[in-house]
Amino acid sequence: MNEKVLIIPDFPNWALDKNAKDLIKYNKSSLQLDICYYKDFEKNWKKYYNEYDLLFPMYLGSYFSSLKKGIPTDKTITGIRSFHRWDEHKAQPPGYNKRPPRKIISNLKKALLVNTHCKKLWYIFAEYVHIIHTKYTCDLEMFYPENKKQNEKVVIGWAGSLTNHPNKRGFHEFIKPICEEIPGVELKLQIKEENFITDDNLMRKFYNSLDIYICASRTEGTPRPVIEAAACGVPVISTDVGIVPELIDDGYNGFIVDRNYDAIKSRIQQIVDNKEQLPEMGKRIRKKMEDEFNWQCLISQWTDFFQYAIELRKLKKDKKILFNKNIF
Repeated sequence: MNEKVLIIPDFPNWALDKNAKDLIKYNKSSLQLDICYYKDFEKNWKKYYNEYDLLFPMYLGSYFSSLKKGIPTDKTITGIRSFHRWDEHKAQPPGYNKRPPRKIISNLKKALLVNTHCKKLWYIFAEYVHIIHTKYTCDLEMFYPENKKQNEKVVIGWAGSLTNHPNKRGFHEFIKPICEEIPGVELKLQIKEENFITDDNLMRKFYNSLDIYICASRTEGTPRPVIEAAACGVPVISTDVGIVPELIDDGYNGFIVDRNYDAIKSRIQQIVDNKEQLPEMGKRIRKKMEDEFNWQCLISQWTDFFQYAIELRKLKKDKKILFNKNIF
């Protein structure tokens, strides 16, 4: 009988749900992977606990909620996706080097195993928690370059929520006023609260209508729109957050900027003045996605993570504790 893993995203049609669906699509292992959203899991956890070998609340907040509900952790793995869940909403370079709170570490140690897709987060937690780095991407068969046409102005795009942690996004602080101030720039938006798109085909068309995608966040775990834009062959200008330094080679396939008004404005002005470089940069960032952020290559990191957690559980059941951070 195949061993079974229940993947538990927080909500439908949001980043973790897309991550979970990609894992199922590209899974080639003997593991059976299923999805259940946290609200349903919390109501019926005993049924799922008895049915599955592993329970995987992907969102740290969901994992903490399960602890409060008294749900056993002997089958539980979880992931660290962001800084703001544990860093009092203050995380920013170089703030991400701070030691996580003891309560967070203590609660994470109750899980069988923890993963993260962000190297910065791995470096922070590896000293304290049994954590595996599993890279994360989007579906390159869904997000790809198409119908690229030359825009008269430089079209800069942003996608996200203005009410979910609005103080960290930098939209009103940087993106909107800077784009309005610089001639030759058109700002194109996909805002959750105004025109929320759940159809990835429509999101692909949105990204492909852009010349460049911008992220001005103070803290992020990924962020997903950055990798979706990159997959569509759209260069990215971003602050140094999440996986950005793993994806963007500054000045080659995108730009990494300091998080202040003058730095962001200056870089956008340079882009406008040299917009002919953008198509080639777009090809380079798409190639980076194909070479290093492709589910065909990355899926084994995740299934190995699940298999390792299953073996850990078997060993712990036999009262043989294995703890080797360098096993991967």
